[in-house]
Amino acid sequence: METKEIFSESGIIITLILILIPVVLAFILVITKVQATIKSYLKRKELQKFNKYLTGLSSEETQKLE
Repeated sequence: METKEIFSESGIIITLILILIPVVLAFILVITKVQATIKSYLKRKELQKFNKYLTGLSSEETQKLE
């Protein structure tokens, strides 16, 4: 009886490809969401820093900005 390697079977290869497609797409989606979350967090921190700067201004500096 001839022994065949399991990965040389076309059915196994097609099944693996069909399993990997959603896994890869989910991975890409997760990476995109994480990047968007980090970007949002950094922007929020920058706005908090700017707000803190604005509240520390004197009334003369505030009038100049207006």
